[in-house]
Amino acid sequence: TITASAGPNGIIIPSGSVRVGYGLNQSFSMLPDTGYHLSALMVDGTPAGISPSYTFANVTADHSIDAQFAIDTLTITASASPNGSISPSGAVKVLFGSDQLFSISSACRFR
Repeated sequence: TITASAGPNGIIIPSGSVRVGYGLNQSFSMLPDTGYHLSALMVDGTPAGISPSYTFANVTADHSIDAQFAIDTLTITASASPNGSISPSGAVKVLFGSDQLFSISSACRFR
């Protein structure tokens, strides 16, 4: 039996208690929700890299697999011309689905 579990914001397929015939292979797929990514994959309690799939080959004992997911961080690059300003400026990190407020001002003066 391979016990397959996933944290919030994604799934592992198949999941739960997966029975595998002695000596056979069993593959698993990790699918994050929109705006999330696979952040950790543990196989038998040991980190197993970050991959959207994992295969147990020649299964002869019980195993476990656990997938964890994290929200995506995006970058907005904000800049202004010499006659104005924007705040914040530069590379602004924003979590997927969140809002970011920018203040924009002009150096132009009217007479």
